[in-house]
Amino acid sequence: MSDPLKVGLIGFGNIGTGVMRLLAENGALIDSRLPRPIRIARIADLDTATRRDCPYDPAMLSADTDALLDDPSIEAVIELIGGYEPARTFVERALAAGKHVVTANKAMLAKYGADLMARAPSGAALLYEAAIGGGIPLIRTIHQGLAANEIRSIRGILNGTCNYILSSMDAEGVSFEHALGEAQRLGYAEPDPTFDISGTDTAHKTVLLASQCFGQDIRFDDAPIEGIQRLTPVDFAFARELNYKIKLLGIARRKNADSPVEIWIGPTLLTRDAMLAGVPGVFNAVEIAGEPIGPTLYYGQGAGPRATASAVVSDLMALASATAAGGLERESRLRIPVGVKNLKPRREMASEYYIRFLVTDKPGTMAKLGKALGDKNISIRSMIQHGKKREQNANVIIITHEAKAGDLADALDAIRALDVNKAEPAVLRVEDRA
Repeated sequence: MSDPLKVGLIGFGNIGTGVMRLLAENGALIDSRLPRPIRIARIADLDTATRRDCPYDPAMLSADTDALLDDPSIEAVIELIGGYEPARTFVERALAAGKHVVTANKAMLAKYGADLMARAPSGAALLYEAAIGGGIPLIRTIHQGLAANEIRSIRGILNGTCNYILSSMDAEGVSFEHALGEAQRLGYAEPDPTFDISGTDTAHKTVLLASQCFGQDIRFDDAPIEGIQRLTPVDFAFARELNYKIKLLGIARRKNADSPVEIWIGPTLLTRDAMLAGVPGVFNAVEIAGEPIGPTLYYGQGAGPRATASAVVSDLMALASATAAGGLERESRLRIPVGVKNLKPRREMASEYYIRFLVTDKPGTMAKLGKALGDKNISIRSMIQHGKKREQNANVIIITHEAKAGDLADALDAIRALDVNKAEPAVLRVEDRA
């Protein structure tokens, strides 16, 4: 067997501990599948005092990241500290030194990934299977299993926290606040859940998937994002009546290679028999449709130390195999051309919509709503009103035919000014017709 692939690990928290545990528990199996073994040679973390629950030599652990990055014997660096800085600087330094980098840092990649790839010298790879979907092998699937296809669309449930909350609201009829509290109690949501419930985490992952599927420099700031905070039990009750489920989706699609890419993140209505609609609890799933293969579905644990460690180690194994063979051809295809993008403007994106209005129930109310929508070329496909007594407020649900987002925004501006409108309208995209 060849000399080992010596690896430096930056960040020794839950995921770093998971990586060390996996390499210890499955070490013999992993080595048996490789032309050269993987060995962690150095670990850098600011906390050198806490004993981790995994096998490791304490002498490898230091707070000195510079020593790790400057060590010429280290061929690959794992970055697991998260955030923008100093993670970006560490990754940039490692690549500049000709070291390969494996990272799970979706936030950094969604903002700086194309730049980092472009600056990496020939032969230095930046791999990030763990940044999207945890243990679901999405990047490798795109570049290997679907290599003969022109990818047309991606639709993904990419945040387990949000999917747990929405699944609970749908099944139990509870409020958003109740479902979030239960998710926090079970450890599925952080004490500060903003990153998840705002759609930010899903946006980071969607941007990375879109960049790889379409070969464009699509970044976090390019993605319109809506969170799940404003959803109420009323929305789920109406969704059930209409035979829909509500899921937080990351969506990216285009008609063909010459068409602009449409990218959007937000809560969405799916028919209850759709593949993604059945994804429960904290699980993730991504539907990728290509030509000629059609729709394909990838499902599994999207987060947690074990799932993420599995993806990190799979990238290390790819490096061990590629470097032993003397080439990194597959990894070089992960590079994205800086500044190259063709995106559809948000106002031009078209969809059917679910709109919930709280209005005064009196003669002429529906005529006013219909006129405001019709004036902007938006037609109504169906309507439900569960009413109160006359002259009191009532929820009115409208499902539109396909309309441009810009036209809908203009119509809603007009509706907000109506005397019969009593609350901010709730708007969800409708992806599949029930």
